[in-house]
Amino acid sequence: MRLYIIRHGQTEWNSTYRLQGRTDTQLNENGRRLAVETGWGLAGVPFDLAYSSPLARALETARLVLDAQNDERVRKGIVVQDGTGALNGAGLRNGTAAQAGAGVSNGAVMRNGTAAQAGVLNGAGMRNGTVVQKGARPAAVPIVEDERLLEISFGVMEGKKVRDDNGILVVENFIRFFNDPERYLPPEEGESFQSLLKRTGAFLEELKQKERARKGEDGQGKGGPGKSGSSNILISTHGAASRALLANISRCPLRDFWCGGVPKNCAVTIVDLENGDWKIKEQDVLFVRAI
Repeated sequence: MRLYIIRHGQTEWNSTYRLQGRTDTQLNENGRRLAVETGWGLAGVPFDLAYSSPLARALETARLVLDAQNDERVRKGIVVQDGTGALNGAGLRNGTAAQAGAGVSNGAVMRNGTAAQAGVLNGAGMRNGTVVQKGARPAAVPIVEDERLLEISFGVMEGKKVRDDNGILVVENFIRFFNDPERYLPPEEGESFQSLLKRTGAFLEELKQKERARKGEDGQGKGGPGKSGSSNILISTHGAASRALLANISRCPLRDFWCGGVPKNCAVTIVDLENGDWKIKEQDVLFVRAI
């Protein structure tokens, strides 16, 4: 089993340094662009299933990634074999293939935000003004909402700014949140790191058990389509929630929770299940062009 853990695309609250937590904010135009370009970069990955936080910004990111990767397959003639776990075109993982077609102007992949919010990528088949014929498309990858992938709750602090206009932290408790997690005190109605780690750890353990059942106790497939070989799973979540997944995998102490900092919007971390243990293969890979 291979996991592709992605932080959602940018929102207006991201860009203005407001705490989101459980508040159900939407992707902005740039956030949708990031998700679409990530889908292009992951066109060689045959996803079997996607899990997402129920919050709109994560759900829309998952839908846009999956729709965009299908359009890129049609455009480039990429053929993927479901259930093999193979990453067709290894250069995709280091971002090389993601640079192809980098001349798309900001927002050109969509005609309107409403359709994107509904999971329909109206303009994804257009690149540099050329309409791409859809042709025969793979069956839609199911997206399963799971509350264990929700962002950490900031309680009464949600919607508040904790950084100045230059992005510098100015609220003492949130300096601790990012720089000294062991001393962080959740605000009223907020969630602790311990609670976040417990629920994300339970999610990972359930995936492991499902993979064991899928393959059978002997590690071999039980037969039939999709039973043998490795599965690829997209997980669309949030900044702190994604780091909690990695902290469970690496078993790092709470002081090292952030594992290199907050992931950028649409950063992808690749994790493999090997001999019953999760292994981080690549962390915070970006498949998007700089702007």
